[in-house]
Amino acid sequence: MRTLGKPDIKLKAYQKDTGEALAAALKNGIRRVQDSVAAMSARGNVATNAKARQGVFDAVKEQLERMQEDMTAHLQKLTADVAKDAHNKAISQMSDVRSKKSKTLMTSDLSPLTSYDPARTERYFAFINPGNQQRLAGVFTDRMEDSVLNNLRMGYIAVARQAAVEGWTNAETNRALQEDWHRRSGNNNLYRFVDRSGRAWENAQYFQMQVRTNASRVWQAAFVDTLTENGFKYARIPDSYPTKCDICSAWAGRIIVVAGESKNYPTRDEAEEAGVFHPNCMHTTLEYIDELLDKDELELQKDFPVPNADMDNIEAMNAVKDEMDAERYIREDGMTREQAETQVMRDHLEGELRQGIVGADRASEVVASFSDEEIRAINKEGMPSFQPTKKGEDDGWNHGSAGGIVRYDREAAADQIADILRNEIKKGEEVFDLINREDLKPYVEKIKVEKEIKDDIETKVEGDGTKLKEAIQSARDDIIHEKKEVFVMLDSDGSEVTERHRSGKHGGRIPARFIMEGTEGRTFLHNHPTDFGTGFATSLSVDDVLAASRLKMGSIIACSKRRDYEMRPGKNGWASPAEIQKAYDNARSDVWFELRKRERKGRITEEQGTQLFDHMIWKRVYKQLGMEYIVHRHEKE
Repeated sequence: MRTLGKPDIKLKAYQKDTGEALAAALKNGIRRVQDSVAAMSARGNVATNAKARQGVFDAVKEQLERMQEDMTAHLQKLTADVAKDAHNKAISQMSDVRSKKSKTLMTSDLSPLTSYDPARTERYFAFINPGNQQRLAGVFTDRMEDSVLNNLRMGYIAVARQAAVEGWTNAETNRALQEDWHRRSGNNNLYRFVDRSGRAWENAQYFQMQVRTNASRVWQAAFVDTLTENGFKYARIPDSYPTKCDICSAWAGRIIVVAGESKNYPTRDEAEEAGVFHPNCMHTTLEYIDELLDKDELELQKDFPVPNADMDNIEAMNAVKDEMDAERYIREDGMTREQAETQVMRDHLEGELRQGIVGADRASEVVASFSDEEIRAINKEGMPSFQPTKKGEDDGWNHGSAGGIVRYDREAAADQIADILRNEIKKGEEVFDLINREDLKPYVEKIKVEKEIKDDIETKVEGDGTKLKEAIQSARDDIIHEKKEVFVMLDSDGSEVTERHRSGKHGGRIPARFIMEGTEGRTFLHNHPTDFGTGFATSLSVDDVLAASRLKMGSIIACSKRRDYEMRPGKNGWASPAEIQKAYDNARSDVWFELRKRERKGRITEEQGTQLFDHMIWKRVYKQLGMEYIVHRHEKE
């Protein structure tokens, strides 16, 4: 098992303290703004005296400027603390390496290591805030100032118009404006950070992102500077934090060059260009690499291509990392190729468990309980992510794209979590291994022959498919009102091949008896019950289409009250499951961003975005896969 590092405790403490300090500065600043507006508007002439109104506006600016100064001071302190911590961490690592060298290699380096220069703090602060180093918080408060002042001006205009229409006295107008401004200045939405795209952040999230990103950049810059000042050139991106970021996963554990260039290793700039160390990135710190003590690791990584070469292909990047990790187990631990590849699968499972808040000790215990065969079976199903159950949810493995989600009770012991996975892989083996049992082969062959004869007769007699169309319509009418998924398998003559199957709470697999009866060329029909009250359910999931391809169905249909979604093979048959998954994954991020853009503009709701997601992906990729995608529309029932 690889040794996973731990996040820098001091760094996390600095980030936590700074985030809390920024939140307190914001709270105090808002209170001072509200107090200033209330006090100055209470003087009774703000509605009728332009100079008095400007006094209110100036007071708001003054209080926001003070808030900005408070925030910047906290960020300057964060910069100084983090830079010193990174320097000390680099010195500590280099000192440890010197000690190891003197013991194992009988070498001694007595040259003094550099001390921290306080002037570096100013340079780092300018680095994270170029051209505006005295007003780092200005990007937050400047837009807030515009928001507050514009809102107060709009309030004045609205009150003045109403006063003119209703013939208010000056006293009545001033009182109305005082009440209006009191209400408006108390609107917390005025004090939220809005980014360039127009997205309004929750302030706690914005502070977390701002602090984490700036702390990461300062820590790395200071760590690297200390290394290079002392003549060292290599560092490693830690393989320590479970992350759902594909780019970060692919680069975790990579050695990078922090001074100069190299033909064998990527530079820090190349890592950043590839997307590592992005805003809110969990890869905050680096690790020192010594050319003598770490020569085996340097030699190993030299044999593998830099992820940047496959930057547009996340799957290839992660495949290179998996291969590199496996090779490390072979060289360092003497594992066979199969053992090493299985160990990499174990690492992935433990990472997903940790990401799911299972905890390091419990995650290791869960993984250790599985045999190699079970680990490979889990990997074949797709490595799932893990989430604690919420109130009213059942535990279990809800299969979906990229392995699905395993939901577990937060207090569950390791063996209980393991049993959730173990029970599901047993079901999968029963379904997909059933048709390969020696004692059932004659029965399976008989079904295949009977089907071929039956299909040949039906092709001649029922060539127009009228009975099948009628059967599809009849079956969909039966199941669209069901609250759980119902599976129906239809033959080309419209007859139901076997008894209908009703799934569990979270959907389910195609049952073994469907597969035993034969799925090739047949129509698989099922309902999608969740329609958000609109009658429009989601389109076919990627797992629906993958199953249709693997089982060579004639078509697969997901139906709801107002829309049915159907996928059929093209002239050359189904695209392979690997091709379908790749096309789906390549399109999903673009579709997600497009839908979020529509949501922000108010063109669709979040529920509508969820309904459209798979549909928009299939519209983009079905042609390139050589398949047919059809949407059947029905009148509202």
